Amino acid sequence: MVTITKPENIDIVFNRNWRPPRPVVSDVWLERDESIVDSNWTVESGMSVYNASVDENQTVVWLSGGVSGVSYELVNTITTDANRTMTRTTTVSVE
Repeated sequence: MVTITKPENIDIVFNRNWRPPRPVVSDVWLERDESIVDSNWTVESGMSVYNASVDENQTVVWLSGGVSGVSYELVNTITTDANRTMTRTTTVSVE
């Protein structure tokens, strides 16, 4: 699981790359000709997500809120044009 750091009073943008860094066969990466058709972001209470979008093989979201010293689970679930669903979780640590 990935962990990112967010300042308490500053909104940040976070992007998740779903294309592998090198050719691999795996159920957690997009295939060569596969595209993202839907992306859904959720985060634990106390933090908010907004302006979510899809940019080719990446999903993008803005994060706001959070309390210093608290970590939040940020979950991104995508659906592809191959009718596959994949989910990744990131820990957002607020400082």
